[in-house]
Amino acid sequence: MTASLENSRATSAFMLKKKLAKLNFEQSTLWILKKLAYVDNKGLLEAKEWAPWYLLLFLRYAGKEASNKAKTTEHEIYSTYAYYDAYIKSQSDAFLSEQNQDVMRFFLRLAHQQFIFQTGLTGLKYKVARQSIFFSSFDDLILAKFGIQSREFLKLSFMLFTIIEKGDRTFKDSIFNSLKNLKRPEAVQPYLKLISTTPEDFIAHSKESIRYREFEIYDNLFFRKKPIIKIESEYIVFSKFFFYELLAYGIYDSIKETRETRAAFGRVFENYAQQRITNSIKNSLTEESIRSRLPRTANEPSMVDAIIPTPKSIVLLEYKATELPEDVRLNPSDENIEILKHNLIKAIAQGYKSLATLDSNKELFPEINLGNEKFLLITSYKETYLGTARSYWNSIQPVLTSVHGLSDFSTLSPDNIFFISIDDLDWLLSLDKKLEEAILTASERFKKHDAHHMSQVLAKFVDKKFKIPELDKKFEEILSECILDLGVNRESFT
Repeated sequence: MTASLENSRATSAFMLKKKLAKLNFEQSTLWILKKLAYVDNKGLLEAKEWAPWYLLLFLRYAGKEASNKAKTTEHEIYSTYAYYDAYIKSQSDAFLSEQNQDVMRFFLRLAHQQFIFQTGLTGLKYKVARQSIFFSSFDDLILAKFGIQSREFLKLSFMLFTIIEKGDRTFKDSIFNSLKNLKRPEAVQPYLKLISTTPEDFIAHSKESIRYREFEIYDNLFFRKKPIIKIESEYIVFSKFFFYELLAYGIYDSIKETRETRAAFGRVFENYAQQRITNSIKNSLTEESIRSRLPRTANEPSMVDAIIPTPKSIVLLEYKATELPEDVRLNPSDENIEILKHNLIKAIAQGYKSLATLDSNKELFPEINLGNEKFLLITSYKETYLGTARSYWNSIQPVLTSVHGLSDFSTLSPDNIFFISIDDLDWLLSLDKKLEEAILTASERFKKHDAHHMSQVLAKFVDKKFKIPELDKKFEEILSECILDLGVNRESFT
């Protein structure tokens, strides 16, 4: 970057901060909320002049510089936004040019930034059902830590869902007074505290987190966790799409910061994935069944969580109850990819070490043809959008060598190492005999850059006729309870 360009950027940033400091934060928030409502109603294409990621970053910038309590006119807010819009777009263009990033790393950022605003309600019920399955098993711990149980969280979220789907974006906590059958009314306030922010808290968060770094335009994590802001006595939704995210992952996002709840979730997640595979694929091998055939040694060899032998391939599976760390989502540099060394990259190491163990004991596993093409499916809770290991191999391979002691990578192609979500795994297992075809199709499409993540591939194989009976049953159970406790019609949820 030339000195003159750097000086120009610094001057623009200084002017922007001065303009932002003159704004009344609450009035600016209400102005932004109107624009976000417009985007929700019209859609991204029709409302393209108001890209939500620009609106959200403007709000965080306004929070960072918030100091003025005087009233602000809409013209002043719009004028400041116009200056900001030009500033941030020039910054983003320069950042992309300087980074000279490859297609997949660029896609990774855009996916985490924009896909949430393109998500409909399709598949949401299965995400809700999984939250109930995962978190009801350690509700006592969640209640002790957060003052609310997982089923209460889902029921209250359903209540707000019915309001938001009708087009209302504002409510007061008094709406919960009508829930005559809610067993613990005292759960309402802990719930609202978990899912909402206040101007004061938002300002504090912005002052701490905003550093005017170019990649902050891709960051929406705060709004995913807190999709609602309380201004005076009213709660206002930032975007219905963030509320959909709350229904899908809200309990996880609320509890994941504590070590105890995170560890409990890890155990439940792995058990769920294992049971789904065991129940769906009769010839699958679990880690336990594989180890039972191996000779006992002082140092037990590494082994993946499951293996599915198919006629033409070997599918290895490793479960990781995690998501992509924020630093990697925002800036997938070589240095930040190394953050994954103890979870997702460790899963890759497990795959290579497992294949070495099988090769040394091939006579014990006659059903596994090691000459077949090999695949490793690393299953995380949320979608990572990483695609395959090939896209990041130059960052991953050195970590596999330095941290995990691997040097031979000939047994498994990085093209065949897929990062998938638990949603993808559930759909793959529902394909039955088409599972192998779907995996082989994914491999070809990923190589051609015709697809970037597994759900794009599965769209060809999965239609509305496909069901996951276990999750359908759980969702129906939750829905029946909500209808009884909330006193609303079934049509509100279907």
